[in-house]
Amino acid sequence: MNTSEVALTAQLNQLFDFDTFRPGQLAVIQAVLRGNDTLAVLPTGTGKSLCYQFIGRMMGRPVIIVSPLLSLMQDQVEQLRATGEKRVVALTSTLTRQERVLALKTLAANRFIYLAPEMAVQPTIIRRLKALHPVLFVVDEAHCISQWGPDFRPDYRRLGQVRHALGDPTTLALTATASPRVQQDIVKTLHLSNPSVQVHSVDRPNIFLAVEAVESEKIKEERLVDLVRAFQGPGLVYFASKRRANEVACMLEQQAGIQAAAYHADRTSADRAVIQQQFLHHQLDVVCATSAFGMGVNKEDIRYVIHYHLPADLESYVQEIGRAGRDGKQSLAVLLYQTGDETIQQRLGTANLLPPAEVQFLAEHQHEERFFRDEQTELVRTLLGVGMRPAAITTYFDHRRQEKQRALRAMMEYVQTTGCRHQFITDYFGEQTKITHTDRCCAPMNSPVTPEQLGMVTRQTVTEPTVQSGYAAILQQLFNL
Repeated sequence: MNTSEVALTAQLNQLFDFDTFRPGQLAVIQAVLRGNDTLAVLPTGTGKSLCYQFIGRMMGRPVIIVSPLLSLMQDQVEQLRATGEKRVVALTSTLTRQERVLALKTLAANRFIYLAPEMAVQPTIIRRLKALHPVLFVVDEAHCISQWGPDFRPDYRRLGQVRHALGDPTTLALTATASPRVQQDIVKTLHLSNPSVQVHSVDRPNIFLAVEAVESEKIKEERLVDLVRAFQGPGLVYFASKRRANEVACMLEQQAGIQAAAYHADRTSADRAVIQQQFLHHQLDVVCATSAFGMGVNKEDIRYVIHYHLPADLESYVQEIGRAGRDGKQSLAVLLYQTGDETIQQRLGTANLLPPAEVQFLAEHQHEERFFRDEQTELVRTLLGVGMRPAAITTYFDHRRQEKQRALRAMMEYVQTTGCRHQFITDYFGEQTKITHTDRCCAPMNSPVTPEQLGMVTRQTVTEPTVQSGYAAILQQLFNL
């Protein structure tokens, strides 16, 4: 097989009508075509999905894609169908029994098969997939293996076993963010054999990074309204609280006249799908979201991302701010920090990790349905189901607590740094990149734009010398105010 750049670029043009590959895509595709298991760390917005779509179309054999979120799968399926690819199916929990039976009967007719990790670990599904002799097994958002696995989607930790049960097909693990430690965890968990590791910089130089210190919840809310009113173009505001996302979305609509909606796990799947489509088609100005929103959302013109609450870790933060500026134009990421915000993440980070006595009790009553009523107990049942003993689960939970504390400390160091924030991020992810810091790059926490400056910029009454540097200048340039 000819895997030269010239030959593959010709295929790219024929299959996708593109003239050139985006950074990182060609090297990943070449590695996979050579039969190498591959870990690809490519920045948000660089077209990671094209890597496996190219393989599937070129080879004409099934590709299996494990994906963590329903919204992400729906978005990928719709994008493929929009390009004329009809041989695509998503096996999800939303299928009715009749739809699932039909999907399994016609599985061989599909070239791209998306499924959630909970589906992927089911023996019946594995047998059906193995019979297809897939050309590629893809783990999308592979950082979930390390970052979220034990708490969010524990079945991600079992994908190495699934891969082996499928006959160890060539495997592609895709993510936008993975520190060296997370990369090692992905390779180990998936049992990748001598993998090709393709890592490209996480840095997004077109995103201006700012942290603003606020003194109270009231001031934070007022500041958010000021910023959203000033900004032109679609934006995202991230929250750690579903309740707060609802409240702020309502407040933005009622008090500021901004088209806003709240997106989180408590919304129905139909509501989430509508919100996502409204945002993609410019019917919403702002989405107030939890971390459930954004993976795979193909919207290039998001101009700003604001974090109302402190993220749990830098991996999440870089993923979320990476949704801004995919078109390469100047964009903005602002983190609003109030002293004590870290306690929210400390509480959330250990919410699913039960103490030893409760783990032991659940192990002794694991066949009694009445004791398994929430996320915490279901997590323990899942771990018991894969053969972990109570003592091992407790040790596992202790390790996760330590990891979450370490990640939160790194996030706080980012908030408090007086140096270049872009450099801080690349250092954290183990890159040997030296960034030339400028006032058009990022802002220190203690020098936000004052309300007076923001008001003047908004009214277009500020002269260039007044806002010639720093955050206010970015506002002027970015939003054409």
